Amino acid sequence: MRLHKVTVVIFVAAAVAGMLGSPAGASVTPASCGSWAEQVSPNPTTNSWLNAAWAASATDVWAVGEGTTDGSPLIEHLTLAGWVLVPASPDASGIALSGVSGSSARSVWAVGQEGFIGSQAASYHWDGTSWTRKHVPKLKDSALYGVSSSKSAGTWAVGGYSAGGKAAALILHRVGSTWQQVPSASPGKGRLPTLSAVDMVSPTLGWAVGSSTDKDGNSYPLIEQWDGSSWSIVPPDPAVLYGTLEAVQADATSAMVAGSFGTQSGALVELWDGSAWTSVSTPAPQYTQLDAIAGNLSGTDWVVGGEPGGSTNVILQERAGSWKRQSSPDPGPDNDFLSGVAAAGSHAWAVGSYRDGIVTSTLIVHNC
Repeated sequence: MRLHKVTVVIFVAAAVAGMLGSPAGASVTPASCGSWAEQVSPNPTTNSWLNAAWAASATDVWAVGEGTTDGSPLIEHLTLAGWVLVPASPDASGIALSGVSGSSARSVWAVGQEGFIGSQAASYHWDGTSWTRKHVPKLKDSALYGVSSSKSAGTWAVGGYSAGGKAAALILHRVGSTWQQVPSASPGKGRLPTLSAVDMVSPTLGWAVGSSTDKDGNSYPLIEQWDGSSWSIVPPDPAVLYGTLEAVQADATSAMVAGSFGTQSGALVELWDGSAWTSVSTPAPQYTQLDAIAGNLSGTDWVVGGEPGGSTNVILQERAGSWKRQSSPDPGPDNDFLSGVAAAGSHAWAVGSYRDGIVTSTLIVHNC
């Protein structure tokens, strides 16, 4: 079961955290429109990174991840003053956030997990004033990796947990003031599933993606569709045998999923035309893992990721079926990786991390 999207697992004493990081109210580095530019972002410790982003508007953007001195979730907010840290309740076991989504500027959800060994799924809600932790059903070795929240379709979250000692997909639906578990579809006998992302279009249409693993450790793309009453398996492109899916974006008639091939190398992108999934080629470099999608399926889409353990992050732009790789800042000599992306109007932000020696730092880049 995935602990978090970024593959950096170097832990450094937080005692030297004060030596690093940007001022909490550092101003935004202006971008030359049409190109990606790094923005100053807070780093509360020597081991901080961002996993996901969501934009309410061009001046109201959230990014979440992990790496604080007191075990609280890492939450950063773009305001007119720049990127600032926003506190949430601390936890002794440490909170890692992997997904964020909102229905408005005054209602935003972030999901993740508490702890790593024997983890427990966690969720937080922003009400326009403060972040508050919200109870999640207690399940063994559970974690939430993705969340989708909108006024029309409600709030859903996905991830995984341990059921009878075996990995199982976790789907939660926010009903009133509680999270309710909703049964996921079975990927087949002997397959152990985990869901990484969800996008709800309406009360009767939604998509969740991830992967299922067999006894030999092979991973297979997993796609589930919501029809208003239950989740069901929708087969991926039959030409794609192995792989994992990390991101999904959908509208009423189409959808896009992204991830990486398994034993095959390279980025994996598939498009839904209303009846079937078809894989498409992209200009992503070899061994790329794609982690997030944002934009407008009928306009411009941004798909981001990187080469795990490599020194180059990856930003792809899709417009009217044409794909281009965009140049983006690579500030660190090692482990440059983009795990989340958000878009609002003509603006887009990609978030992640980079490593320099033993120090892992947050990374935020912007385009307009």
